[in-house]
Amino acid sequence: MCLLFLLLISKGNYAPLAQLDRALVSGAKGQRFESSRARHLSKKIKFRKMTHTPDFFIVGAPKCATTALYSYLKEHPGIFMPHKKEPHYFADELSDYFVVTRRKEDYLELFSPAEPSQLCGEASVLYLQSEEAIQKILSFNPDAKLIAMVRNPVDAAISFHLQNIKSRYETEENFEKAWNLQALRGQGQQVPEKARDPSMLQYKELFSLGSQLERFVKLVPKAQRKIIVFDDFKKDTKAVYKEVIEFLGLPNDKADDFAVVNPTTNHMSPLLEKRLLKIRCQKYPLIGPVIYFFKRFYIYYIRPVLRPDFQPAPHQKPDKAVYAILEKEFYDEIIKMEKVLNRDFSHWLRHTNAS
Repeated sequence: MCLLFLLLISKGNYAPLAQLDRALVSGAKGQRFESSRARHLSKKIKFRKMTHTPDFFIVGAPKCATTALYSYLKEHPGIFMPHKKEPHYFADELSDYFVVTRRKEDYLELFSPAEPSQLCGEASVLYLQSEEAIQKILSFNPDAKLIAMVRNPVDAAISFHLQNIKSRYETEENFEKAWNLQALRGQGQQVPEKARDPSMLQYKELFSLGSQLERFVKLVPKAQRKIIVFDDFKKDTKAVYKEVIEFLGLPNDKADDFAVVNPTTNHMSPLLEKRLLKIRCQKYPLIGPVIYFFKRFYIYYIRPVLRPDFQPAPHQKPDKAVYAILEKEFYDEIIKMEKVLNRDFSHWLRHTNAS
C-alpha cells in the first residue's frame, strides 16, 4: 500500500488516491461514503486544474495604446487574457476603485478559463507608475515578461485629461487650469465629486515616464522586458505586434487586422452625457449595458440629424504657449527617456526649441 502511494505521488496523479480512499470506507451494505480526505483531494484536484498564473504583464502607461495591444493579443490562439482589463492586483497603494481584488484566489480565478497550453497575461496601466507593483510582480513570478508602453508625456497627459472629462472625473475642461490645480487637489481641495481617486488628477506624477522607465529597467532583467514607444506602434502596428509575439516566445499568427481601439473622443453630447451619467449610478447597476447600447445607437443613427447644440463639443487642443509650458515641465522626463531608450526625442520638444 505504501509503495502504491509513493508511486502515485511521484507521478503527480491524485485522482486514484481519492478513489482508493473512498473504496476503503465503503459501507457494509455496499453504500459508498466519501471520507473527508477524499473530499479534500477532490477539491485539490479541481483547484490544480483551474489554477493558472500570468506569464506576462502589460504594465502601462495610460493613453499609450495598452488597450489596443491587449485587444490584439487576446485574439492570438496561444494567449489568454482576462475579459476584465486592469485588475491592478499588485498595486497595493491604489484605491479599491482601481483594484479589482486583493485576494490571491480571486485574482488567479481571472485566468481559470485559460487552456493549459496558453500563455496567460494581463494589462494594468498603473503598474508602471506604482513604486511597488513591478517588484511584487517579479516576486510573484520571477520569470514573468513585462511590456511597458510609453509616449510623449505631454500628449499622454493631454489625452488623459480629455478622458477624465469624458468620464466626469475632471470638471475643469481647460487643461492649463486643470494642470495648475494639481497642488490644491493634492491637498484634497477642489476635487470633483466624481473623482473617486484624486491621484488620477495628478497629471505630472502620472506621466513622469522617464523616472518610471528608469525604475523599470533597474528592476526587470533585459531578457524579460520590452518597451514600446507609441509613435512606433502607431506607425507600424503589425511590425510591433510581431515583435511582441516573438518576445513572448510564441509563433506568429499572421494577424492582419489592427483596427483602432479606444481612441480619445469627446462626449457623444455634453447635455445628454450629463443626463445619462446621473442615471448610471450605483443605485442602478444593471442599466449600464442598456446605456451603452443606446449610446451606440445614438452615435450612428440619431446624432447626424440632431440640431447643432446637441452635436458633440469640438475638442480644443491647448494652444502653442501651453504646449511650450508642458514641454518645459516634462523636459527632464523626456531626457531620461532618451537615455533609457537611447533614442532622440527632440521632436517632442518642438515648441520649446522654437521659443
